[in-house]
Amino acid sequence: MENSTYVISARIPTDAAHRLKARLSEEKMSMSEFLQRYAIGTADGKLETDFRNLNIEQGIDLANGGGIPTPKQTEMPEEVKLMLSAVGGLATGALVYQTLTTFLPDRWTKDEKEIYSAMGALTIGIFSAVGIHSVLKKDKKKGKKSKPEPAPE
Repeated sequence: MENSTYVISARIPTDAAHRLKARLSEEKMSMSEFLQRYAIGTADGKLETDFRNLNIEQGIDLANGGGIPTPKQTEMPEEVKLMLSAVGGLATGALVYQTLTTFLPDRWTKDEKEIYSAMGALTIGIFSAVGIHSVLKKDKKKGKKSKPEPAPE
């Protein structure tokens, strides 16, 4: 003899269970009726589409803006960090060079402008390359403090 019903169980967070029970008692609906109406549907496969005001965890999360799953953070290879640092330093140096050659006073000779622009571009380019590289290096060491070596006795 085949049963005409089947028992289904699910593990959900306690607060979600309390909200669901409260909602079911408000609506004077049994759990079976709830599942039949909103999850399983009728014999022809049609579901109720009115999900307004149902206290379902995911629905509440999505109604409040939801969230986008992000992939795991992967470590950037050292070669890429070096390349990004070099390109950043070069770009910053070129920008400084063009700015200085354009805006240095006209009373200076062309050679003086070239010298000061080249020195400024070289200095700023090196500092920015080192700065970019140090910022990229911190990515790996985030939150880890190294313990000082014990002094030899």
